[in-house]
Amino acid sequence: MTRQQKWAHGAFQKVLEQKDSPKTRAGYRTLALKMPVLVQQSGASQALAFIWSRGEGEPERKYLEDLAAVYGAPSPKALLERAQGASLAEYMAFSRDLITLGIWFRRFAQSELPKEG
Repeated sequence: MTRQQKWAHGAFQKVLEQKDSPKTRAGYRTLALKMPVLVQQSGASQALAFIWSRGEGEPERKYLEDLAAVYGAPSPKALLERAQGASLAEYMAFSRDLITLGIWFRRFAQSELPKEG
């Protein structure tokens, strides 16, 4: 199984878990839709820090936990620390990885989590 296949499968499973959770579904969907663009515009460190700073809510916490789990990081904080401590080449590769992973989350959130209202 390729890395892309693992990420696609993991993202799909995590998004499906939100389907029956009205408490987090709308916020989770919003984050999944915005994350790839946020990373592309601001970089991985700023995007993760932004969501982390808003992480008091259930959707933010859950999305970051799911992103970290599918990426293979032990925690959201580990993702943020990786971004902050990376060399330029590592940071660029990490940002590309997060954009790619975020796109998988976005695709499945669009198809599996209905827009509220």
